[in-house]
Amino acid sequence: MDEPLEIRPPATLQEREAAFALRWRILRQPWNQPPGSERDDLDDTAFLLIAVTGAGEVLGTGRLQRVDGQTGQVRYMAVDPRTRGRGTGLAILRSLEAEAGRWGLRRLVLNARADVVGFYEKAGYSVTGPAPTLFGTIAHQRMERSLGG
Repeated sequence: MDEPLEIRPPATLQEREAAFALRWRILRQPWNQPPGSERDDLDDTAFLLIAVTGAGEVLGTGRLQRVDGQTGQVRYMAVDPRTRGRGTGLAILRSLEAEAGRWGLRRLVLNARADVVGFYEKAGYSVTGPAPTLFGTIAHQRMERSLGG
């Protein structure tokens, strides 16, 4: 998978549904959660990004939502295993951060699974404490990053 990926919002309903399918496959299916569990009430108003090939295959996704006037939250980061370690997740994260800056936000927070805390630390995020355990088994850490200004 050395094909360049474009990071952008979904342009079609099909791309949006492909982002949800990837979220489910990476973030929910391994824990036997049903399809639909990868969605929530904020999906219609949050900012969604995808990493998409020239052929239209969605290989990554992430979401930004506003928490308050100065804080945003990154959620549902998912990258296809075929592209991990190639900068896809970081490109999505940096694009979400840029959008947060356009919104005038000064801080981003997220809940990271224990196995990806290092990824977020390398991207400039700091652990601020424990976050809720998902499905009773997946430990998370609360992380945050200031956005300059």
